[in-house]
Amino acid sequence: MCTEYAQSAVLEDNEIRGNVAAVRGNGYGGGVWANALLYRNRILSNTASVHGDGYGGGTYAYHVGDFNDNLVQGNVASENGDGTGGGLYAIYLQRAQHNTIAHNVATRGGGIYMAEYLGSQALYYNHIAHNQATGSGAFDGGGGIASAADWVEIARNEVYSNTTAGLGVGGGLLITAGDRYLVRDNRFEDNEGGGGGGIAVYTATGTIVQNQIVDNDALLLGGGVYLWGQASPALDRNLVISNTAYGLLYAAGGGLLINVDGGTTVTVTNHVIARNGAGADGSGGGVYCWRGECVLINNTIVDNDQGDNQEGVILGSADGGTHHMRNNVVVGHGVGVALSSGVAILDYNDYYDNVFHVSGGATWGPHHRNDKPEFEDRWAGNYHLALTSPLIDQGDSTVNVPLDFEGDPRPRGGGMDIGADEAYRVESHVSASAGSDLTGDGSPGSPFATVTKGIAETRTGGMVHVGRGSYPERITITRSIHLFGGYHEGDWSRDVTAYVATLDAEDTGTVVLIQGEGVDATVDGFTITGGEASVYGSGGGLVVHDDAVATVRHNAITGNHARNGGGGVVLWGSDLLESVLDSNRIYNNSADGEFVPCCAAQTTMSPQQGPEPGGGVLLGEGPARVVNNWIYSNTAAGGGDGMAVLGWGGPARVLHNTVVDNGGSSGVGIELMGAASAAILHDNLIVGHGTGISATGGEAAWDYNGFYDNVTAYAPGLPGGAHDTHGDPRFADRSGADYHIDHSSPMAGAGVDKGVEIDLDGDPRPLPAGTRPDLGADECEQRRVYLPLVLREGG
Repeated sequence: MCTEYAQSAVLEDNEIRGNVAAVRGNGYGGGVWANALLYRNRILSNTASVHGDGYGGGTYAYHVGDFNDNLVQGNVASENGDGTGGGLYAIYLQRAQHNTIAHNVATRGGGIYMAEYLGSQALYYNHIAHNQATGSGAFDGGGGIASAADWVEIARNEVYSNTTAGLGVGGGLLITAGDRYLVRDNRFEDNEGGGGGGIAVYTATGTIVQNQIVDNDALLLGGGVYLWGQASPALDRNLVISNTAYGLLYAAGGGLLINVDGGTTVTVTNHVIARNGAGADGSGGGVYCWRGECVLINNTIVDNDQGDNQEGVILGSADGGTHHMRNNVVVGHGVGVALSSGVAILDYNDYYDNVFHVSGGATWGPHHRNDKPEFEDRWAGNYHLALTSPLIDQGDSTVNVPLDFEGDPRPRGGGMDIGADEAYRVESHVSASAGSDLTGDGSPGSPFATVTKGIAETRTGGMVHVGRGSYPERITITRSIHLFGGYHEGDWSRDVTAYVATLDAEDTGTVVLIQGEGVDATVDGFTITGGEASVYGSGGGLVVHDDAVATVRHNAITGNHARNGGGGVVLWGSDLLESVLDSNRIYNNSADGEFVPCCAAQTTMSPQQGPEPGGGVLLGEGPARVVNNWIYSNTAAGGGDGMAVLGWGGPARVLHNTVVDNGGSSGVGIELMGAASAAILHDNLIVGHGTGISATGGEAAWDYNGFYDNVTAYAPGLPGGAHDTHGDPRFADRSGADYHIDHSSPMAGAGVDKGVEIDLDGDPRPLPAGTRPDLGADECEQRRVYLPLVLREGG
């Protein structure tokens, strides 16, 4: 199939199977030659060329905007010739995400080949598995992905069980060019290659950061990572664990093999390099710096003794050079650090449980240590430093390593810690009545006094438990921290209703701001009040912004104000990951819808482009799931008194919410605006508005919603849902804001199952099992009527 010169064309929901682009000549796109947008296609068992050179066994993508949610499987670039890109060959692929690319074959780029191109391209959230690169030339390989592109972001993909044949390099990923590529937050697992079982890089810079490189194998060199030529990428915060290299000419590098040209420097920071192995034909279980000059700073190098050779680090074999190691933990090897040639400058490293700590003429420096590092659980692979570790504050703080391997700030305390981890608490406790930021240590018996201090002292992925009381603070979360309120400070039992924890900004700004790429935070169990929007004038109570993701659950968000939009909540975060707004009470918030330009640096996806809507909730950018909330008594001058859905960058799923009395008799319960074409509204209960659902932009899918006491359920011109319910929901106490229903309500059992398994109060949904769910946030137990059994005598 050809969609040439049709960038506005859309190819979706097709099965394209068993096609051949060329028999003897060159073939381009066995299944599809595309200059279009491709969604949800099945591109299966196609061949670009039988006897000639083939490009893109499944798809040849030429200036493609979106390539999303496709299955590309079992394709071949060339059966008997030279093939490039078994599944996909791309010359400018702006964005490919949520695809499955599996069991494809090519000489190079078994799954995907990114050709030379200077523009920005992206591969996000793809499953790339069981592809094969069959070539054995110097630049063949890339069983999963091969890239010669200058500027490509490869992020959050799962790349597993891909292979190269013979001497082919880069079982998971091969990069042969580019200065601006970024490889981040991927998992490379169970890939195999001649060199670089997980990742191989030739003569390219770029950045490789925060990946999991696990259980990959190299027939020769670099079980996890292999660098050669003039490759000098920034290597930071990767986990390189349980990889194996079998070796060549006495070198292996089970974790990393650095084989770059003389005078090329490679810097490795904040890595956990653990449990890797070197085979009988080579040395260097952890890191082998075979050629070039290596700088290793703040790495944790542990138990790389899984093969025949058990060195933690080998420095210099072919060309010598000058190598530097500082602030590393080296534990559990036959030899911790071996110097084969050149000069090694070592200091501030900790050596423990090695048979020989250093060898080959290396000296470990005046500030070395031989302390047990006190990992939280070495044998379970948890290499965080315990808070009692002797390595805390003992590193060289003059090195430029501002974050640890999880992104926590360095230094914490009096100095930088040794190793990849900067020691923080895994959980902290905060009490307004019993805590102290000066003398508290965050333990249950000695809590901090402020939430801000609790967040600052807790590591990425950790929890902050907040006791009852009022906290006059503005909270900013820039790491993946999970914040829970509603505890009693005596025994730290939790009841969010009885032990109310209030975050009150006292009209000084947004109460809770969650921001930053890669941030995935939780805010659960608070009263959030007193907010005056300070993010472009939008978001009084809580804002998720700047590519962040959050789960916001079991909160009362009330009494907040925005000069522009989103009086209560604004979700304007990641355009790839879904934020969740679940089981909150969002009420008495207001938004003025007043546009005041802030600066010249605004982007098309930033709030404050003009008057913004949303009294209770504003869904701006990114996927969102809004479920089981009570949203009531909010107002917005810019539209959407209860909720406004703009829908930039992702679908919004609005399910099982109770939306009541927002904006008075002329108010709008839910308003769809902007690009809200992918919004889904089901099982909501909308009561007491001028208009229940309005749409001034975009399109959406709605059905199975309940309506009562609105002037009109839908704005003029909008069709109602075929299965909507109209009638008095019989709330327990509407005037008292108790919106529970009982079995007599017409909303009971009137919904459709959308996978929502509990209600606002945590009760199972539906009740009883096997029935239809109720509309709105509350699920009441439906009565079953059992008719009497009447037996008759036969005869």
